[in-house]
Amino acid sequence: MKLRYSKDKKLNTLLGNIFVLGKQLKLYQKNKKYFKLINKKKFKTQIDLEIHKKLSTILKRYNNKTIISEEDKIRSKLPCEFWLIDPIDGTRSLIDGYDGYVIQGALMIKKNPIFSFIFAPNKNLLWYALKGKGVFLNGKKIKKIENFKDILIDNYPTPRGIAKKIYTRLSMKNYIECGSLGLKCALVGNNDANLFVKDIKYYDWDIMPALLIIREQKYLMRDLSGNLIKLSDDLKKNNGLIVTNNHKYLKDVLKNI
Repeated sequence: MKLRYSKDKKLNTLLGNIFVLGKQLKLYQKNKKYFKLINKKKFKTQIDLEIHKKLSTILKRYNNKTIISEEDKIRSKLPCEFWLIDPIDGTRSLIDGYDGYVIQGALMIKKNPIFSFIFAPNKNLLWYALKGKGVFLNGKKIKKIENFKDILIDNYPTPRGIAKKIYTRLSMKNYIECGSLGLKCALVGNNDANLFVKDIKYYDWDIMPALLIIREQKYLMRDLSGNLIKLSDDLKKNNGLIVTNNHKYLKDVLKNI
């Protein structure tokens, strides 16, 4: 893939470095020594720490702001400006040999993402979003869509739990299996899927990179009560997630959960 994503040289260099890091991660996937579990409860491995260090170095070169990562302890107070990163979203997919994992992060200012990226190395898909300027996939701006294909996305071979309930009640026609939470949201933003619903607890580093993509597309991201997704002081989310590019889906989901 030609490493040209933006006319801005500094931004293009950043995205190119993220691409290279992702390809290194793809090679790591073949080497089991990196999969040593460091924290079984949080499912953290040596490879998570390796990518955390390398990604932090890349981001510091671009914009020397504080970095808050899934691999860090949660701070008692968040700074006004910082990088919020998830070095590997979908570690289980990575370890099990699947392609549904990403490197992702967002530059946060006053609790809002102003720049974000999501890179899926095995799929050669690199999204980035700039506040007020739209969403780009492999350097090309993504357009909104008007036609919907009733595609639900989740991380199992067939729909389970709340996803199965919604899939059945909304009489949806198609289903995609995908691992990373961030990747599922990005695929909605890219119009490859139309709806993602999950009744799970998660963290802001899982979702903030995708939130800007969804906002810039003027699509919808809500919790299971219909509330807007915003940065939390403790970075925790406890009320599930709905992501869709169709207002009707959101209304129908909220009626049926």
